[in-house]
Amino acid sequence: MTDEDIQIAEELDDKGNKSGVEEDNIDTSEIAPFDPDKIRLRTQPFSLAQCLGRIKQGSLLLSPDFQRAFVWDKKRQSQLIESLMLKIPLPMFYVSADAKENYHVVDGLQRLTTLRNFVLSPEERTDHKDERFKLNGLEFWKELEGKHFDELDIYLQNRILETTLQVTIIEYNTPEKVKRNVFKRLNTGGMPLTSQEIRNALYQGKSTILLKELVQENAFIRATNHSIGDGRMVGREIILRFIAFNLFASEYKVGDMDEFLSNSMEKINLFTNEQIDNIRDIFNFFAFICLRRFLCERLISVGLSEK
Repeated sequence: MTDEDIQIAEELDDKGNKSGVEEDNIDTSEIAPFDPDKIRLRTQPFSLAQCLGRIKQGSLLLSPDFQRAFVWDKKRQSQLIESLMLKIPLPMFYVSADAKENYHVVDGLQRLTTLRNFVLSPEERTDHKDERFKLNGLEFWKELEGKHFDELDIYLQNRILETTLQVTIIEYNTPEKVKRNVFKRLNTGGMPLTSQEIRNALYQGKSTILLKELVQENAFIRATNHSIGDGRMVGREIILRFIAFNLFASEYKVGDMDEFLSNSMEKINLFTNEQIDNIRDIFNFFAFICLRRFLCERLISVGLSEK
């Protein structure tokens, strides 16, 4: 069998192209079908005012780092606001609870970001500073074109704020392996979340901060010759694999890369700052070695071509 005969499934980048990172081989035999006693989900109604209150205090997190960046244009945002004013129910929202009952958005990032950006002023937000947008491209409320939230009649402001949102909460005590599978099933966006995007959502902390920093390091960019982007967190997964095998190689079980990388992120989250600095130093050292080897190969190839 030749290399060409071996077909390896790869995850897709943000443009829908193969990323160069093979799909994680996740063994779902233990959790499919799900054991109902292991799934901790509950659906709870929240008014929009309650959700915005959590956003202001930082306990409902709309981190683009969690999923993909906010991409809705002003017309689509305005039509969502119009739906609320027309009393049209919105689809279900999904969040994941952490140990302190903070909620991380699993599905509904675009809608919640739109609602925040329309109602809350920049001063009321802890994580975003864009100005509130004006309504634009409405289908029925043409007379409201160009208005901010504060310029609407009081009854319309109240109608928006008192809108009931149905929210399904993935409880903190849901087993991690089940939770990752639930993430894959619940995501309803145009392109499913990659395994690393899901890990990035579930294991926020020192590991996610470190990976975000390392993928932007000049040493990594140069060592990979600018060939690895991070639109779908491809670069972060490659870096995580390097760190995980460097630190925890003995714990890897063939056939479950997802479990291995997830456990690694959990452990890194418990590291001291000194341990994190050591990881950074080791990574940069190996990136430098790779860069030096790459430059040597380039010099040799240039020399041979001149001959």
